Amino acid sequence: MDEEFDMILLGAKPDLKKVIGLHALWLEGKDGGKRANLSHADLSGCNLDNVDLSYADLFDVKLISASLRGAILYKADLSNSHLNGADLSNANLSKADMHECLMAGAKLAEADLSYAHMASAILNDANLQLATMRGACLFRAEMKRCDLTNAFMEDVNITDADMTDAVLKGTIYEENEDD
Repeated sequence: MDEEFDMILLGAKPDLKKVIGLHALWLEGKDGGKRANLSHADLSGCNLDNVDLSYADLFDVKLISASLRGAILYKADLSNSHLNGADLSNANLSKADMHECLMAGAKLAEADLSYAHMASAILNDANLQLATMRGACLFRAEMKRCDLTNAFMEDVNITDADMTDAVLKGTIYEENEDD
């Protein structure tokens, strides 16, 4: 592993570095690689900036106040996960399964949430400024006091979502009720 990879995981739990390294090999289709399974793990406060966890199993993981800036979580399973206060700014969460995910106070500014499944997710007080949410499913999501300033929400399902006191200044929105 290279020095930059070591610096990214500074302070991470001892086995996390190995799991992410094996996952990187798996993503590249190399021998010895293994898909990351961190379900039920407590990774609260970890620094996972710019780490590629595409397709990872992160079911019910605790990432409270963790830093995942610029992380790639494409098609990752984050359902039932706890991301309260996490920083996911500029993260790629496209097509991620995030149903029933707890993300109160999370920073998702400029994140790509295209086609993410976020039904029944809790996003109260989250920062979603400039987020791209094309095709996302936010059915029954709680989004009280969310800042969606200049967010792109084309073809989004917000049926029965609670957006009480959400900031929608400059938001581009078009609902899709077919999801």
